[in-house]
Amino acid sequence: MHCIPCSSGQAWWPCNIANECYCKDVSTDKPTSSPVKKQDETNRPSSSMMPTIDYQNIARPGSSSGVGSSGGGSGGSSSSGGSPTTGIVDAQQQQQQYEIPKSSIDPQILQGLYVMDAHLSANKIVLTRELLSSPGTIADDDNNFSYISFRNSLQTMITTGISNSTFYIGESSNKVNGRVYGLVNIATFLSQSYESSIKYNSCDEINMDVVDGYLPISNACGQYGIDYQTFDGNDCDRKYACEVDFDMRMNANEATVSDSSTRNKGDNNDPPQPFYCAPKSDYGGSTGYWDYVSGTEIQSPAVVNSVNRKDVQGCCWWGRGSLSLRGTCSYGKLNYHLGKRAHDEGRPTLFPDIDFCANPQSICSNNGKYPELKWIAGMFRWITEIQVYNRGSFNYMQELINFVDGGLQDMSFIHGVSGIVTQGCHDPPCANKGGEFNGASRKATFIKTLRILGLKVNDGTSSQ
Repeated sequence: MHCIPCSSGQAWWPCNIANECYCKDVSTDKPTSSPVKKQDETNRPSSSMMPTIDYQNIARPGSSSGVGSSGGGSGGSSSSGGSPTTGIVDAQQQQQQYEIPKSSIDPQILQGLYVMDAHLSANKIVLTRELLSSPGTIADDDNNFSYISFRNSLQTMITTGISNSTFYIGESSNKVNGRVYGLVNIATFLSQSYESSIKYNSCDEINMDVVDGYLPISNACGQYGIDYQTFDGNDCDRKYACEVDFDMRMNANEATVSDSSTRNKGDNNDPPQPFYCAPKSDYGGSTGYWDYVSGTEIQSPAVVNSVNRKDVQGCCWWGRGSLSLRGTCSYGKLNYHLGKRAHDEGRPTLFPDIDFCANPQSICSNNGKYPELKWIAGMFRWITEIQVYNRGSFNYMQELINFVDGGLQDMSFIHGVSGIVTQGCHDPPCANKGGEFNGASRKATFIKTLRILGLKVNDGTSSQ
């Protein structure tokens, strides 16, 4: 309905946004693009980047097909009785704008996709401005975290099964908070992605684990006591883990800080040298530390990281993507489910030509062909590590439900999630993985993201 005025020449939103609206002439049934002035098309996504929905090719869980968007219909809103939120779009109202396809996809997932897409579309301007890359960012910048890539990736991972799991988008709308669970799951993922990567405008993990007063170059091998070269015995085996190639050479992309809170504070606050990995022969057998004063690596004395490494041989498994997928196990799983290994073994895959074990850096250096890859890598980690987390007293899915049903006020939920994302446990600092993490910042970003998506938060600091 928002797009209807475009057919009569309306020149303002949404008709002045390239590729945002398409209107049909009922006499010819041929689509026509919105009238857009040439200058308005600067830095807009190309039509090939814009999502479209093909109901015949919506990916069923476990398939390789992605799913696009049906557009940004707002559909109206209503409050569910007992829900701690406002503005949750009623699924029936949203569905009235579409002819529900006869598809093999689970109707509940399809319904949830409509609802989530409506909320994201309704808030995309503030979402982009406050959390994602600037609209003026070069589209093929390897560090660009754009809204359109996020939206496409989310829809793909909602409908693509990974070990019988997908990105969780809540329950049927006949439950009081059914769809709120999904919206909060998205907000949690987005806020953690912002703190891990987007705020630094870096697809590659940032070196930040200070050990005995030094910032070791060998942090490429692992931070906060997590050894990225070894596979995780709790959740991985030789079936998945990549073999370590000690002759591998790789360089991370340089970060360009984009967040106003970390920008323009002087050179000493700029991100350190990007990670690199190489055989010992390339640098004399040992690495040193990053020196903010000189802006260079100081190689003497050699400095060990938190897992007692003082070199970067075979250490090419640092975090990459929106949520810093890291370690030989995680890269191996990605390759097994969505990469070249899946293709070679005859399974559906999204990236049949990428061997993530041979080239993990492809996540951050393949935007020309796969602009969504950095998002999908982060969502893959979310599905395989965060949503399934169930250790000790913390079960992520149950804690998510408890947080929503409790009125969005028990912030121990986000503290636990932040610990899992940064250090691998829900009660940091984890055993033998010392170091502090930016818990206060992650909590603040989480609350901000919830509010951007139209949710009422009872954090004790505001009546909002």
